[in-house]
Amino acid sequence: MKKTIFTIAISFLCAVASWAQNTIENDTEAMKTIAKQWTAKTIRVTSSHPKTPIHDYANALCSQFMDYSPCASMVDYLKKPGEYTWEEKHYLVDDVPRNGYIKCDMGGQCDYMTEICYWRRPNGHALVAMLMQIGSEGEGVYTVNALLFYDYDPKTRTLTPDLKIKQFVDNFFKKHKKAGTPCIYLPNENKDICVGYVKWDPEEDFLYENYLLKWTGNAFVEKVTNFDWE
Repeated sequence: MKKTIFTIAISFLCAVASWAQNTIENDTEAMKTIAKQWTAKTIRVTSSHPKTPIHDYANALCSQFMDYSPCASMVDYLKKPGEYTWEEKHYLVDDVPRNGYIKCDMGGQCDYMTEICYWRRPNGHALVAMLMQIGSEGEGVYTVNALLFYDYDPKTRTLTPDLKIKQFVDNFFKKHKKAGTPCIYLPNENKDICVGYVKWDPEEDFLYENYLLKWTGNAFVEKVTNFDWE
């Protein structure tokens, strides 16, 4: 009897592990498709949260990319954010509307999430960033990600792909690709994007290089820095 129970338990755990692996693989492919196609159209923003515009941006963006599980979970959360509990939903939400930041994390101890924030621009527009990232948060060695940028026009309530900002950031990643795999953190308190590179060196353990994409008011500049990975 004990052997039977043990066998059933092992089979259940293997099935769960297989399901989780398949889900992550599917989401990785969905992310890659989004990264190729996101520039194809503008996105209309419905203003249902006038005091928390980050909710409107998140709902508009994530509604377009429901094939990626953390985006679908974000939309689910935004339907009734006041009634959210981790015990019921089994995803974690870091919602800081006063700082223009929200994150839906399905990974627990590793990155498996959608993260969105925005910055105000001098012309009254907003720059909205959306990060999708899967991988190891601490090491970053297996991290894959897609970081998208949109300009929001409050008069037309549309999000338009910001190719100039995107090109600058892509060039930054290409410039430092030898440093390892980037693990990206959108700002939930300040205004700068943190990018930590890490790679494995058998003789020296993990090697780290940390940078800021520092917000200047309408664009980013690169700056070497140190930050707490925790």
